[in-house]
Amino acid sequence: MCVYQISCGLSEHERVKMSNLSTKRLCEIDVGDEVLTPYGSKKVTAIYNNGVHSCYRLVWNGGVVTKASANQRFLFCNPVTNQEEWKSVEQVIHLYEQNTGFLDAVRITPSGKHNRLKLFGISSFRPCVMYDMTVEDGHGFVLSNGVVSSS
Repeated sequence: MCVYQISCGLSEHERVKMSNLSTKRLCEIDVGDEVLTPYGSKKVTAIYNNGVHSCYRLVWNGGVVTKASANQRFLFCNPVTNQEEWKSVEQVIHLYEQNTGFLDAVRITPSGKHNRLKLFGISSFRPCVMYDMTVEDGHGFVLSNGVVSSS
């Protein structure tokens, strides 16, 4: 979770996978709703409207786009150790520029399996209203494209 929720989050329009596998825009989720996490369904314990912040546009294979702040973290796979690691957008930008190959995000399939989703591009985007949320037990949550975002 981002410290004090400062300039952290995802665009209010990002879609989150709910426990019943439907999706909701982040700004429409309420405390008590159940969302999908890497460990099954968990209840949302808090929602944060973080206001307007700088935004980055991440483009995944298949043309799916995620808009997030520089501090928002996603679960990536380290190609050397094959371990899952949390990386902020800012860290991913650095790795992308260095072309280190650390660009496969962890994706949770509808059946709950972990596989990979390739990041094809990342660029600065216009400022966006950013939201964040926390879920019980501090787990990350799954976006509509299956990518795991930190809570």
